[in-house]
Amino acid sequence: MPSRGRHRHQTRRPSQRRNAQLAGMKAPKLAKGQSRSGLARDAAGEETEAPFLMGLLTDTVESDVPRAQLKTLPGAVLPLPAALQGAGVRHVLKIGPTNKVLATFPDEQPALVQVPVGQGAVYYLAIPLVPASMAELMNAVLAAGGVYRPVRFLTPDGAHVPGLEYRAIKTADGWLAYVNNLDRKNDKQLKLATSHELSGIRNLTLETDLPLSFTLPAGEIYILRLNANQSK
Repeated sequence: MPSRGRHRHQTRRPSQRRNAQLAGMKAPKLAKGQSRSGLARDAAGEETEAPFLMGLLTDTVESDVPRAQLKTLPGAVLPLPAALQGAGVRHVLKIGPTNKVLATFPDEQPALVQVPVGQGAVYYLAIPLVPASMAELMNAVLAAGGVYRPVRFLTPDGAHVPGLEYRAIKTADGWLAYVNNLDRKNDKQLKLATSHELSGIRNLTLETDLPLSFTLPAGEIYILRLNANQSK
């Protein structure tokens, strides 16, 4: 019995030092919304067909959603912006001495924590981030991890494009990519960002050539061939 007790004691202590612990949370209020059929719902939404198959759908209405501006701390291990925007269920954290706080709430409570795990780390968010801030956080994590992204589509000033999906794959004579504007109401101004030298962009969807900066209409998908520079 004594040896078994010592074993339990030894296995718990490292875990308590290493892990961030959830001490509580603040959640939004939920209420039942109005039941609506597909005819009354957003005609452009991906869920439009579901009400016709399943009958009326009832939305959940959220109120008193916790919102906060997260202040990033100087000397953080990630190249984060000065502030991130959070909205949603907020966790109250108790952190161990080996954890590193990267951002705090206005009340100085931990909002983003780096938790060491093996040879790497886990980044624990105490509140969901709005899409733009989540994109900034993921860009910082990828940059810190040395992830190479050879082809990207950004705004003309080099920022993340909200509502844009894109993929690219290497081919024998360049790259093949697609860009998908998930916003069905607004056009997107895009700029190809790459370290590769290209001789041009061919829009295979419309069989036209494109400059490095171009407009993707609302709701459109373009298939693109990025031609490598063969002059060398």
